[in-house]
Amino acid sequence: ALIDPLLPVDNRDSDVHGHDMSYWPSYSEMTPASRAAYLDWLAKGRPGGAYIGYVFLFFYGIERRLLFDRERESVSSEETHALVDEIERLLGLYGKNNSFSHYAGEFLSLVKSLLIGLEPSLWEPPLVHRGWELPLEVKIGLGSIVASGDPLPSRWALSWLRLHPETSLRTPAVRCEEEFNALFQIRYEQIYGSGMKIRPNKAALKHSYQPSSGSFRSPVSINADGLPNVTRLQRPNRLLRELAESVTNELASYSRWGGTRTRDSLAAIALLPSELVMARQTDELLRFKARIETALSGRDAAIIAVRSLTAGFPAQREDSFSAKEASTFAQLLERLGYGLTPDIRYSKVNLTKHQYAAVFRLDGGDLEPGAGYQAATVLLQLGAAVSAADGTISAEEERLLEAHLEESLHLSSADRTRLRAYLQWLLVEPPTLTRMKSRMQALSDSERSRIARLAITLAGADGAISSDEVKVLNRVYALLGLDGDRLHRDIHELSSAPPSQPVTVLRPDEPGGYRIPPSPAQYRASEVVELDREKIAAIMQDTREVTDLLTEIFEGPTEPEPPEAEPEDTEVEEQTSTATDIAGGLLDPAHAELVRFLATRPSWPRSEFEEASSRLGLMPAGAIETINNAAFDRCDEPLIEGADPLDMNEFALKEMLDVE
Repeated sequence: ALIDPLLPVDNRDSDVHGHDMSYWPSYSEMTPASRAAYLDWLAKGRPGGAYIGYVFLFFYGIERRLLFDRERESVSSEETHALVDEIERLLGLYGKNNSFSHYAGEFLSLVKSLLIGLEPSLWEPPLVHRGWELPLEVKIGLGSIVASGDPLPSRWALSWLRLHPETSLRTPAVRCEEEFNALFQIRYEQIYGSGMKIRPNKAALKHSYQPSSGSFRSPVSINADGLPNVTRLQRPNRLLRELAESVTNELASYSRWGGTRTRDSLAAIALLPSELVMARQTDELLRFKARIETALSGRDAAIIAVRSLTAGFPAQREDSFSAKEASTFAQLLERLGYGLTPDIRYSKVNLTKHQYAAVFRLDGGDLEPGAGYQAATVLLQLGAAVSAADGTISAEEERLLEAHLEESLHLSSADRTRLRAYLQWLLVEPPTLTRMKSRMQALSDSERSRIARLAITLAGADGAISSDEVKVLNRVYALLGLDGDRLHRDIHELSSAPPSQPVTVLRPDEPGGYRIPPSPAQYRASEVVELDREKIAAIMQDTREVTDLLTEIFEGPTEPEPPEAEPEDTEVEEQTSTATDIAGGLLDPAHAELVRFLATRPSWPRSEFEEASSRLGLMPAGAIETINNAAFDRCDEPLIEGADPLDMNEFALKEMLDVE
C-alpha cells in the first residue's frame, strides 16, 4: 500500500482497466502503467468506476494506518473518524463488489466497536449485509446490552435477525424491506414491550479480524472484555425468526401487488397492516381522508355519494368495482379507522351497485360485526321492505325498530354505530318494490317460512312482542304471501308449552317469560307464553343464511364477473422450451416440467401441487426444495413461497424461465 516515489510511473499508456494487476496488489510490484492509473485515481479524489484492485490497494493503506501504525504512534480521533467516513463512501461506490463489501464491512465493524469506543446505546445497529458473518459491532452491541441486564430494543433485534448468517427471509421481507423493518419492530414491541429479556450465557465473545492486506501475516485478535456471545443462543434466534415469518405473511399481499404496480396507490395501501397505513401519508391518501372527514363533519356516520367516495381508487372498470376491488376498498377504509355500509365482506352487497353509501367511525371494538348485528339487519331490511310496500319510508318507525334491536340483541357499542349507519343507508337506498316482489314470489315455501320465523324471533328477542310489532309482522307475512293465521300459529309453535296445555300467567313486570300474543280468539292481555329457548337459539343460527337470502331478494342474484386482468408484465407466456432452458439447465426434465406447469397460475392449492408432483413421479416436499435451490442459484430468491396455498414469486419465475 505504501507509495514509493522512486519507482517508475508510465503515464503514456496507463493501465486504467487493471489488466496488469495481480490478485494481491502491491504498489512495489505493480507495473509502471498500473502505478500511473492508480496515482491518477487518487489525484482525482478516488471516484467510482475504477478497477477494484486499485480500491483494495488504497484500503490496505487504511488498514495499515489503523491496525499497524496505531500501535506505534498516536492516530487522532479526528483522523480515525475521517478514515471511517472514507470507507463508508467507498462502500457506497464499490459495495456491489462482494469481496470489497465483505472486507470493508468487517473492518468498519471492528473500527466502530473497538477503536472508536462508542457505547452500544449510542450506535445505530446496522441492517445491511456487508459480509458473510454477523458483524462484530452487532455481537458486541448485543453482548453489552445483555450483560447490563437491559431488555433487547427492537432495532437491535431487527439487526440480529437480518444479519444473522442463518436467517433466510422470503420475498416480501426483501422486496418490501422498509415496510418489513417497520412492522417487525411494531410487532416485536407489542409482544415484548421494551424488549426481550435474555439471560447472559457462559460462552465469551471471541473475535479475530483477518486483514485483506497480505502484509499482515496473521489475523488480528480482538479483546471483547469478557462479553457473552449471545448470538450462539438458539431460543432468541428461533423466536425472532418465528416473528419474522408472521410479519412476512402480513405483507405477502402487498408484496405481490408491489412486484409490478405502484406501492403508493390507494389499492396498494389497503393491503398494508393498519399501523403502516397510518404512517403512509401520501397526497392521494390525505385527499381521500379529507373527503370522508368533510362528509362526517364531526358526526359518527354520514351518507356519501359512491362516485365521490371511490374517486381515485384504481379499478378495472370505470365506476364499477369487482367483488375483490370492493372488498379491498372496504379494507382501506377499515385501515383508516372507518366502517362502510354496504360492506361486501359482510353483506355480499357491492357498494358500486348503489348511488349512496354510509361511512362511520370505528372507535375501537371488534372490526367484524357480530352475529347480533347480522340478525338486526334482517329485521331492518324487512321493515324497510314493509315500508316500501306501503309506499312510504317512515324514518321514525325505522329508528324505533333500530333502538329495539340494539337493546334486545345486546349489541356492542361498535355494532350499534354500524347499525345506525346501516339504517341511514336504508333510508336513502330503500328496496325497489317492483323487483323485490317478483323475487319474493320466486321463493320456495321453505324459504318463506325461514324468513318469517326469524322475523318473529327477532321481534320477540327482548321477551315481548307488542301489538305494534304484531302489526309489522302481519305486513311482513303479507309481503311474503303468508296469511295472518299463519303468523299466530308460528308464534305459538315457538312457545315452550303446546297450545292445548294451560298457559302460564305472570304479572307484566315479573321476569322469566316471553310475552307472545295468542291468536285473536284466545287473546287476553295478561297472558304470557314462555318461548322454547332451544327453538329460538336454533332459529337464530339461521341468521346468516337468511341475511344472504334477503340480500339476493333486494339486490338480485350475483352476476358472474369477468376474470380480473393481471398487468402485462406479470403474465408468463406459454413456454415451449426444453429442460435446459429452465433455470439455465439447473433442473432435470421432471422438475423443469413442474416449473412450466406452475408458471400457468400465480398461486396453487397445496393439494393440486402435490397431485401434479405425483404425476411427474416427484415427492412434493423434495420438489419444492429442489426447485427453490435452483431458484436461489439463479436469482437469490425462492420460486415457491408459502405453505397452503403455494405462491409463485414473479421475479424468480421470470428468471427461471428467462422471460424478458
